[in-house]
Amino acid sequence: MTTEQDSSAVQDGANTADDGLVKAIARVAHEVVAAHSVAHGDYTTEPWESFPEKDKARTCARVAAFLNNPGLHPTADLGPAVATLSATERSAAYVFHGVVHAIAREQART
Repeated sequence: MTTEQDSSAVQDGANTADDGLVKAIARVAHEVVAAHSVAHGDYTTEPWESFPEKDKARTCARVAAFLNNPGLHPTADLGPAVATLSATERSAAYVFHGVVHAIAREQART
């Protein structure tokens, strides 16, 4: 399956940050990245339940962007700030991106 096709089932219409599937993917991706961060000694990522609403909305918007643009680079939404990120922070962006597309591919199978 190509990168362009990996979200085809989810992409039948444009995804928005308010979609139930987008919210579910955002939560899972957030929790996986939080676990990744803990594995690297960073305990600062709050659980989804404690995450501020504005940060949840940003995370959902990021998921929708990746679903609507399957070729979007994992760090594209970080802009110039990506140059200041640690290797662990950059790898977290790739983990997030990978989780989003893995769930989209799984949804395409059903």
